[in-house]
Amino acid sequence: MSQPTQSACLGYLSFMTRHHVTVFVLTFCCYAFFHASRKAVSTVKDSLIKEWTPPNSSHPHLLPAANWQREPLFSSSKSAKEFTGVLDTAFLLAYSVGLYLSGILGDRYDQRKLMAGGMAGSAVTVFLFGYATELIHLYSVPVYVSLWLANGLLQSVGWPCCVAIIGKWFPERTHGFVFGIWSSCASVGNIIGNSLAALVVDYGYDLCFLLPASLLLGGACLILTSLIPDPIELQKPAVRRVSISEEENNEDESAARSPLLGNVEVTIASPRQRPPPLGVVGALKIEGVVLFALSYACLKLVNYAFFFWLPLYIQEKYGWTNAFSDELSSWYDVGGIIAGIICGLLSDLMWSRSPLLCLFLFLAMPALLAYSWSPEDRIVNAFLMAMAGFFVGGPANIISSATCADLGRRPELRGNAEALGTVTGIIDGTGSMGAALGQAAIPGIQAAYGWGWVFYLFVSMIGLSLLCVLPVLVRDIKRRFFSNNRAAEVQVAE
Repeated sequence: MSQPTQSACLGYLSFMTRHHVTVFVLTFCCYAFFHASRKAVSTVKDSLIKEWTPPNSSHPHLLPAANWQREPLFSSSKSAKEFTGVLDTAFLLAYSVGLYLSGILGDRYDQRKLMAGGMAGSAVTVFLFGYATELIHLYSVPVYVSLWLANGLLQSVGWPCCVAIIGKWFPERTHGFVFGIWSSCASVGNIIGNSLAALVVDYGYDLCFLLPASLLLGGACLILTSLIPDPIELQKPAVRRVSISEEENNEDESAARSPLLGNVEVTIASPRQRPPPLGVVGALKIEGVVLFALSYACLKLVNYAFFFWLPLYIQEKYGWTNAFSDELSSWYDVGGIIAGIICGLLSDLMWSRSPLLCLFLFLAMPALLAYSWSPEDRIVNAFLMAMAGFFVGGPANIISSATCADLGRRPELRGNAEALGTVTGIIDGTGSMGAALGQAAIPGIQAAYGWGWVFYLFVSMIGLSLLCVLPVLVRDIKRRFFSNNRAAEVQVAE
């Protein structure tokens, strides 16, 4: 490697300290644990359907319904499958509402305590939903829905707070690369959830909830005791020198005087104040927020459809086992992890992130169709699944993280990083609202028309997401190549 290249690399990472590494690792693990617990329902949907229905409903070769010792929760596997869609929708609706609130709260209160409280509360709800109800044989639709709604609200504190914290700690020039790596935490969490489920699902689906709940509780303790949410907390307090011989009518200085000190100087610490939050209305006025929020709503519908339904889709279409389907579905997340890093690094090197986002979204459409036509070959299936995850997960990671942090460069946010949580909550909350509507529609579409039409829905949503980003691309091209004030704009951006 040449000397200039080495110097450039060192300059790119010269800001790094042990505090940066600690913050990165803690927030990464925090959100990975959130996703691992969130993955529990999707990985054991087949087991839940069996548990909630009579044996002869979904598996006629088992014992007759007359031998069942309790009243089934649902009379058929079709009804049970639709209820799993209701759970997904309930979670995402609560999650989307919570994101708007969490972004606002995170800009006003201690993000460390919010994250720790959300993780601990989510651990309790996951434990009650999957483990406690099975332990006492409590099978109730209102109980399940209430617990999963509460889980959605509690988990919503994670993403806005984490993105805001990373945005404060890392400089803007590295946001694409840093967030490209960091945002893979969701995919890593999915892989953790899949792996844990594959290990213990044969011993009882309740263990698939117990283990992620334990991870969440341990993570909450780490966040509360070890995370520094803002680098300003490491700075020494501003000081001012006060002479005891100064005039007595100065009320601010009189608090520092003591009859034992005499005519000496004392140091008074002035607490550093956080800048005032921008607010929801101000955040919505930032150029690009609404377009990216709408784009992410369509994109997250597809991403979360794979998150919630992929293992069940593999089982139903190919007849592969529950455990193997959980393991195989991890390849979608592997593709998303690789894409997030590559897309983030390349976008840092480009004059705008929008061209790369449009390219990935355009290629995601044929990638989704190719996976829907995958033959019954495990290697080919894994490869096509990874390609779909690559082109869908890359833009999803960048829009939900680096793009939100980039809004700190806008004039409306100049010098005010306290709006990052609000902006992130708006974009991710709108995305989750779109995902919730999608999860409500997918069971009905699949039952009426089959999985093929579900993939046609995915392709159309990716197309709409691309259409929302195109105006941003056109605007960036005009500013880059056709603006008369290009030099002034570059100076402002820097």
